[in-house]
Amino acid sequence: MTDARPPFEEAPALKRFSMHVRHGFFGRRGGVSTGVYNSLNCGHGSGDEPEKVRENRRRFCHAMGASLEQLASPRQIH
Repeated sequence: MTDARPPFEEAPALKRFSMHVRHGFFGRRGGVSTGVYNSLNCGHGSGDEPEKVRENRRRFCHAMGASLEQLASPRQIH
């Protein structure tokens, strides 16, 4: 297991009101996905390799000090 921690941003307004809920906005950097998904792809429905999606999710949870069991994520459509 690597200690990779992808960079993320927190919104000050959300941080002020979310005393018990951690949030983060991640970009493309810090992931293990390759090819057309060359990024920190965390979408299970994207067509990316499931083990790479799991590792990307593990990395952003690690960056935030959380476990995968604590993760809640929206389905994002571009």
